[in-house]
Amino acid sequence: MLANAVMLASGALCLGGAVHARSRVAVTAAAVMAVAMTDVVLLHLVPPLVWAVLLVVAGVVLAARLRFVGVVAGTAAVPDEDRGARRFRLERVAARGVVAAAALAYPAAGWLILVHDHAAPAAATSASATAAHLGHLGHDGAPLLAITAGVAVLALVLLALCAVMVARRRGALALEAGAMAAMLLAMLVPGLS
Repeated sequence: MLANAVMLASGALCLGGAVHARSRVAVTAAAVMAVAMTDVVLLHLVPPLVWAVLLVVAGVVLAARLRFVGVVAGTAAVPDEDRGARRFRLERVAARGVVAAAALAYPAAGWLILVHDHAAPAAATSASATAAHLGHLGHDGAPLLAITAGVAVLALVLLALCAVMVARRRGALALEAGAMAAMLLAMLVPGLS
């Protein structure tokens, strides 16, 4: 139950952050995420595979936008740049880090939707059910464990970026990074729902 509430709230917060950023691509991707979380938690109308594919596409589009827009245009060090310009450049690099990590979080969320049945009762999402997911890959659960570890690291990176953005008073980026981290962690930790 707790994980489901976190997933719903995080999806809404990501959408709010994207609206605040005024980026059509980010708003579209966040809307897909918010609707996916709503369907996965409450409605169960769309198969998880469809949400996984849509979230992967949203992540790829966000990453492509990041590459073409160039959030950090002109970040080469200038020997005589003053401290204010250097600080501004570092903040732009941190902002790009949040957007890049968020773009990675979309396919990670899609994968987590595939491997976890959020419609199942809480008993089915226990550690024994997580172990049962390893059986889907046969006797070698190493690939599943590696992906799970990668998603956990991504969630920790998002938490660290959230802390940096809070310290820099960049509320919208802190909100996006924190909400994505909370969503991934809620989907990762068995037994919360």
